[in-house]
Amino acid sequence: MFQGVIPLRIAAVTDGLSNTACMSESILGAGAETVTGSPPGNAQTVYAYLGYTETAINDANCASATTWNGDNRRGFMWASGEIRCATYNHYYPPNTPLYDCINNDPNAGYTASGFRAARSRHTGGVNVLLGDGSVQFVSNSVQPTMWRALATRAGGEVVNGD
Repeated sequence: MFQGVIPLRIAAVTDGLSNTACMSESILGAGAETVTGSPPGNAQTVYAYLGYTETAINDANCASATTWNGDNRRGFMWASGEIRCATYNHYYPPNTPLYDCINNDPNAGYTASGFRAARSRHTGGVNVLLGDGSVQFVSNSVQPTMWRALATRAGGEVVNGD
């Protein structure tokens, strides 16, 4: 629902507040600060780091990552709002077995893009806060089209329980 440095008016949420995700659970990382080679832990607590580069965030580049945790653990400074610390997106489904994947934009000087899944220690899914203030449990097996529809505030998709 939110973007960095861009104000949001409720009227801009044309998909409806009950059909738009605001935030979800996350898990703090563990393990070493920066590791190269094999991942130092499971996908729930470790992220792939493509570096301070313009390397595109895509499935192929993320699958071939060789650096993990990129100087700090997942969620290390959650109050800052930086993508590797506090934000998530709906590219991957909840609790995916794939590693989150981020890079730093050398032109912006901060972590600017990446795939960062909603993650929890609950069996089978995550809790998601919707724009209307309700909390819904979303299954790990949610259909990708529905999961991504929840992430847009003005995409015009139909969100239902199917």
